[in-house]
Amino acid sequence: MGRPSKLEQLAALASALLIVWQTLPDHQRTAIKMRALLLAERVAGHLARHIGRTGMSDELAGREGDARREYTVAFKLSLARDKVSAALRQMSP
Repeated sequence: MGRPSKLEQLAALASALLIVWQTLPDHQRTAIKMRALLLAERVAGHLARHIGRTGMSDELAGREGDARREYTVAFKLSLARDKVSAALRQMSP
């Protein structure tokens, strides 16, 4: 018997995390979900701002195609941030 494969290790880790998750009280699960959503909101907002600024730089430098792609990505990230914010507000007491 050799070492377990990466897939077996991943399955074992996922099983252990699921068991731990199920044993947590509801209020702790809710708190963890809210922290994860808050982090996702911050990351999406930061990336949207950063990519939007990069798009503005590209637009001013005359790289319209790059700017258009970056504006699209920034817009989609801001929509994702807004959806996460709405989910977070629904969870708040």
